[in-house]
Amino acid sequence: MKGLFIAMALWHTFNAVASAQTVHLTVDFEDLPAGTVVNDQYLNVLFSCDPGYEPRVTHDAVSNICSRPNVLTPGIVGGPLEPWAPLYVDFKIPVSNLELCVADLLTNGSGVLRVFENGTFSEELPYGCLLFSCHIDLTRFHEVTRVEIVPIVLGAKWDNLSFTYVEPSPIPAMSPGGIAALVGMTALFGAGFLWWRRS
Repeated sequence: MKGLFIAMALWHTFNAVASAQTVHLTVDFEDLPAGTVVNDQYLNVLFSCDPGYEPRVTHDAVSNICSRPNVLTPGIVGGPLEPWAPLYVDFKIPVSNLELCVADLLTNGSGVLRVFENGTFSEELPYGCLLFSCHIDLTRFHEVTRVEIVPIVLGAKWDNLSFTYVEPSPIPAMSPGGIAALVGMTALFGAGFLWWRRS
C-alpha cells in the first residue's frame, strides 16, 4: 500500500514538472485596426487605464523611430484620445529585456515610468524626447510585472513593446500504462529495500 501511495505521489510530481521555454515578444499593434481597444489581445501582457479611459490603437503622424503606422494611446471611453492620461502595462508572467518606443511626443513632452519587479515597486524613471520619438531601454530591470506610464507635460503614444519571459510547458500527462509501470517499479523498489533492511 505504501508503494502505491509513493507511486501516486511520483505520478503527480511528474505531471507537475514543466520544461522552461523562453519566449520573445514584440507588440507593435500593426495587426489591429485603428480604434481598437487593447486589453489582453497579446500573450502575457495586459494594457489598462484609469476608470473612464481605455488604451486605444491610433495612427502615428511623426515618429521617426517607432514602427508605423499604429501606436497605442489612452482615450476617453466613447470619446476622443487623451494621450496625457496614464497607461498601465501588466505582465502575467514576469518579463526581462523590456524595451519600448515613445511615438509622436510633442516637443518638451515628458513624464515618468514606474517599474515594478516581482509585484513590488522598484524605481521611477523620467522620460522625454527631443525629436518626437525615442527608444526607452528598461533591460536593466528583471522579473518586471508592471509598468506605469504617467505623462507630466503633454502626452505621448506608445509602440514596439518588446520583452522576454519564461513560459512553463507542461509535460504530457502519463498514460494509464505508464502509471501501472510506475506502480510496479515502486513496489519492486519497496520490496527490495525491505529485503535489504532485513538482511
